[in-house]
Amino acid sequence: MNKIVRSFNNVIPLFFWILCTISYAQNPLLELSFTAVNITQYQQLDSIKIKNLTLGCDTALYYPDTTLVLDYISNILESGESIENHFFLGQNFPNPFKNETHVKLYLPVEENIVIRISDVLGRQIANYKRSLQSGLHSFTFYPAKERNYLLSVSGNYATKTIKMLAIGAGSNTACKIEYDGLEEKTKPFKSDKALYTFVFNEGDELVYIGNAGGVESAILGSPTENQLIEFQFATKIPCPRTPSITYGGQIYNTIQILSQCWLKENLNFETANSWC
Repeated sequence: MNKIVRSFNNVIPLFFWILCTISYAQNPLLELSFTAVNITQYQQLDSIKIKNLTLGCDTALYYPDTTLVLDYISNILESGESIENHFFLGQNFPNPFKNETHVKLYLPVEENIVIRISDVLGRQIANYKRSLQSGLHSFTFYPAKERNYLLSVSGNYATKTIKMLAIGAGSNTACKIEYDGLEEKTKPFKSDKALYTFVFNEGDELVYIGNAGGVESAILGSPTENQLIEFQFATKIPCPRTPSITYGGQIYNTIQILSQCWLKENLNFETANSWC
């Protein structure tokens, strides 16, 4: 009988882990990691700026944080709904984070909001409750020993959730969330899609700008899966992986200009007709 009880007790945590795993699977995450080289030698990045060209928002990472986690389902509204009638919960920044991270919440009207912080087993470990006026509000979250957190905001008519990932053990015995204040009283939307906080939807076009020693190198991308993005800081050398290409039966040399590879010579176009 004791063996059966022990076995049952072992099954319960596994059951909750499976439920949480399924819950996580409903909101896909993209993990973008960044590194840099100069020709083939490692180059330390000072910062990475990520701009969403589709939605008109941006965010930044600062060394040693070189990984961006994108939750691209949480804030998509139902078909036909207007974003102006709903509060907006931005993804925390930075994410992953170590000692603290910041969250922005936009309220179109005054609302009674409840913020709940839970672990992956669904246990509530911190909360915040307050009536907030319309505008853009800022919060700071301080982690404890857990690595994965769910932050849920419940308003008068909706609940939205983001996932937060801590790297390393926090310095606090218990996690906490603090209200930093109202940043903007006006509506922070340039349009229905342009947001103050960083948002990503599948198919959006991004530009990544790496900075090392005051030099910037940029790459365009539209990620659909986890990626390691490598900036190149070499200039005026043959492209390290493609020193030349063959096109139309002719060989063309390449030249590296930061993260872009160009042809050194113009293409040799032959015209069928000559001018008189």
